[in-house]
Amino acid sequence: MPECEFCGIGKERAKVRREIPVFKLCSCFDAEQEWRELQERRDRTRTARVEEEWASSRLQAAAENGEYPKFSAGAEWHGVKRGAAGVAAVDEVEAWVKGVSSGASSGGLYLHGPKGTGKTTLAGLCAQRAILAGVEARYVRWSGLLHDIKSSWSEKTNDPVQSLKSVGLLIIDDFGKDIGSQWVGSVAFELIDAREQSGLPTMFTSNHDIHLASSRLGTDMA
Repeated sequence: MPECEFCGIGKERAKVRREIPVFKLCSCFDAEQEWRELQERRDRTRTARVEEEWASSRLQAAAENGEYPKFSAGAEWHGVKRGAAGVAAVDEVEAWVKGVSSGASSGGLYLHGPKGTGKTTLAGLCAQRAILAGVEARYVRWSGLLHDIKSSWSEKTNDPVQSLKSVGLLIIDDFGKDIGSQWVGSVAFELIDAREQSGLPTMFTSNHDIHLASSRLGTDMA
C-alpha cells in the first residue's frame, strides 16, 4: 500500500479501475494543499484552452455583432454550391434553435460540411440564442471533451460526461474528428443515448456526414 509522501500514512484504497488500483487522497494538510494547487493549475489550463478555442473560432466577434457567417458563391456546402443551400442551412439551424429555446422541440441537429463553412460560428450563435432564452446550454469541442475525460482519470476528478448528460442543450463541435476506437465509440454512445432517453436536444457539427461519423466511432447515430 503506498504511503503519503508528506505524512507517511498509508493511503486508503478506493477502487479498481480497469485492473488499476486507485487510492484515496490523504487528508493531511500538505496533501490537501497540493491537491488544491493541482486543481487550480488544471482550471487555469482549461480556461486558457477554452479562451484560445473561442478566439480561434472567431465566435466572440460573431456573437457581439449578432451576425451569421457570410456565404460566397463558388464555395461548397454539403457537396453543393453554397449560396441558396447555405442560406437554407442557416434558416434551418435558426428555426431549430428557436424551437429548442421555446421548448417546442427536443430533437437533435447534425450539421456537417467542409472546413470554413461556418459550422462552429453557427454552433456558438445557437448557444448564445439558447442562453438568452433561459436555456442551460453547454458548448464543447469533441477532442477537448475526450482530453478532459482522460485527465479526470489521473487527476481523480469527476467524469465530465456526467454533467453533460443532463444539461438543457448540449452543442458538440468538431464531432468525429478523432480516429475511431472502441473507447471513443463507447463515450459517444453513453452520452448520446443518455440524452436521447431524457429527451434532451443535442447539436453536432462535423466535417463528416452522419453515416461516416457513425462508422468512425462505431456508433449508430442515424
